[in-house]
Amino acid sequence: MWHNGFNLAAVCDIEASRVDQAVNQTGCAGYVDDYSGFLKQEDLELVVVASQSIDHERHTLRALRAHKHVLCEKPACRTPAGLDRMQQAAETAGRLLAIHHNQRLYPECLAVKEIIDSGRLGKLLRIQRIVGDFRRRSDWQVLKKYQGGVAANWGVHVIDQSLHLAESPVEKVWGVLGRHFSSGDAEDDLKAMIQCENGVVIDIEVSDVDASHRPQWVVLGDRGSLWIQDKMLYRRTLSGAVKPIEVVDRHLAEGRSYHTPRNGRLRWSNRQRPATPTKRYAGFYDNLYRAIRHQDPLLVPAHSARPVYEVLARIRRGTDF
Repeated sequence: MWHNGFNLAAVCDIEASRVDQAVNQTGCAGYVDDYSGFLKQEDLELVVVASQSIDHERHTLRALRAHKHVLCEKPACRTPAGLDRMQQAAETAGRLLAIHHNQRLYPECLAVKEIIDSGRLGKLLRIQRIVGDFRRRSDWQVLKKYQGGVAANWGVHVIDQSLHLAESPVEKVWGVLGRHFSSGDAEDDLKAMIQCENGVVIDIEVSDVDASHRPQWVVLGDRGSLWIQDKMLYRRTLSGAVKPIEVVDRHLAEGRSYHTPRNGRLRWSNRQRPATPTKRYAGFYDNLYRAIRHQDPLLVPAHSARPVYEVLARIRRGTDF
């Protein structure tokens, strides 16, 4: 984490070599397997919890109870109840708790949100997100005992992005996790469908057994669609007003024609450009700094992240993961 508003005060790790590297490069204080001593350092205001996923909740709780602000790396916890405990600890301590769901600020997500907010797509109907590759890993991220797997690794981000764009509470969830090619015992494939209360349907695939080449984003509205592939954004939307057509309530089609009648044909506007936003936005750490120093609202407060962990918990209930 490098930002003009922050100074690195200390690091703590169970690996001595990593602590030594940070101390030598920055001159900060270092603590080897001494989290208690680390939390007692007086000039420490903000703790960035970036340990293994299974440890995020307990490390966050200890930091909050030591009256430190916390930025918790994703996944923040295993269950929504874990996030509730963290949020309660933050409220009791009077400290900020931010969750590192930073991909709400990724260029593609910002570009999609701008177009949705512009109204060019009309009423939002469906969001499809695909993150796929065909690969194997050999690190702790493929082991269940460390809370590895694609759900916690990438699923958190794509679910968070999609719910952020849908702007609606979740109504229904269907999902399945599977392990097909992984070298570990954690899942390497996730498929989920989420229906929001406003009717938006979210279709998510996160897979390490997907060798296909498809758009990573597809967003449907009642006036057109957008899709993103290979860092390019494509938009096809209706141009001008849509004239109503009369439905002929008969048992056969006029003139044996099953095509759109002449007066019902649609006019289209087609655009393509790099998948980047047109406006400038404050960065994640810009917001975090201003939240601590100037009481600005956090971009990702704990309560806004909770629906993601509720969705993941509902997906896991029907599987062995």
